[in-house]
Amino acid sequence: MGSVTPQASTQNKTLMKAQIYQFTQANKLVMSNSFGIIAETDFVNVDYEIGIFEDKTSGYFTLDGGNDDWYAEGSLEFEDMYLIGYDGVFELSTPILDYLETLGYNVDEHR
Repeated sequence: MGSVTPQASTQNKTLMKAQIYQFTQANKLVMSNSFGIIAETDFVNVDYEIGIFEDKTSGYFTLDGGNDDWYAEGSLEFEDMYLIGYDGVFELSTPILDYLETLGYNVDEHR
């Protein structure tokens, strides 16, 4: 899964603290919408950040491939350690799903 270094920091978003996890992984990126693939790139180092708010029912993610074309962010929704929804991207990136699994979340519905 690339270099994974959980950060011990917290961030105040919407007046709630979040446990923040950051990692970098080399990925081939594909941009798509309901019509299909609209852009793709060879392997680039992508910086990921996942934040889980202290209520454990919501969070956020960012991914940054080094320029505006390969940047995305969005929200995450959880219920009883299940990822029940997300917003901000057409399809949630596999490295984000993989990392959520390492944190104990069930993401099967979004694979």
